Amino acid sequence: MIYVKKGAMFGLDARIALAIFGALSVISGAALYSAIQESKLVSIVTEMQELHKSYIAYSLDVGSMDTYSNTFLLIERLVDNSNNAAGWSGPYTSLGNYNDHREIYLINSKFGRYAMRLAKDTAFGAANSLEACDDTDPCYVWVQILTPDAATGNQLDIHIDGTADTNAGNLRIRNGGVYYKVGLKI
Repeated sequence: MIYVKKGAMFGLDARIALAIFGALSVISGAALYSAIQESKLVSIVTEMQELHKSYIAYSLDVGSMDTYSNTFLLIERLVDNSNNAAGWSGPYTSLGNYNDHREIYLINSKFGRYAMRLAKDTAFGAANSLEACDDTDPCYVWVQILTPDAATGNQLDIHIDGTADTNAGNLRIRNGGVYYKVGLKI
């Protein structure tokens, strides 16, 4: 009598298939994580650009925006006309009011607080102080987000400028103590 063991190869085949599916799930999981991170960065940059467009629309309707300490724009005026500005036809953005007594922040529940400021090109960077505009250097509008971790700022810098350099390019990062201040020059 000859005994044939059926199913012995099936066990090996099943293990090979499981190993293949396991490897594919690790690869696809890493790709999915990368895609989620990229979409987060795109969302932040899009929101920063939309905030700048809101500022332009406000400027066209009302005129120049008041500042706090000659650098921060009072961007709460984009969502609230508490100063009864003539020509105001907002709200200009869907970001929420941070209820800051200085009226300089708007908030997004996903990403953090946003601010806008007028500053020189040298205004952002770890070694530079925040310099107000004057006649010695061109002045730019910077859209700033406050984030609790440096990794988000570095990822944004690579996404915008192609390199993580806090002192150059259109995106600058400053360590503000509790928060990292990420500024996008518009």
